[in-house]
Amino acid sequence: MLPVNLSMRYFDACKIGQERTDRAAKLLASVSGYAKSAVFLKHETNEFEPVGEENFYAIIPLKPPSVVVVLCDSGGNSKAMSQFFTPKSAESVAKKLEALGIRLYTGEPYLPL
Repeated sequence: MLPVNLSMRYFDACKIGQERTDRAAKLLASVSGYAKSAVFLKHETNEFEPVGEENFYAIIPLKPPSVVVVLCDSGGNSKAMSQFFTPKSAESVAKKLEALGIRLYTGEPYLPL
């Protein structure tokens, strides 16, 4: 069991992260038709930190020919993911995101599948 102060920080970080992933999922669903929340804590740190507020998009290849579109923070933490798409359909979603001012994430996004 975690000490009280660590468990409270964990709970607080999860709550903030979940709110951010929910907002990202709603945004992604508005252009893709469907999206669900994904990662709500940063994976690149040993501390309990919620994912960032900023949104970048990435297209993640899965088993060919499927891909998913994700919204991630500046650390690559995937906050929301779309349904499976063909690469051509994912590019259409990406263009809609770019029209909203959301830029491409150029690193390797983190999405535990």
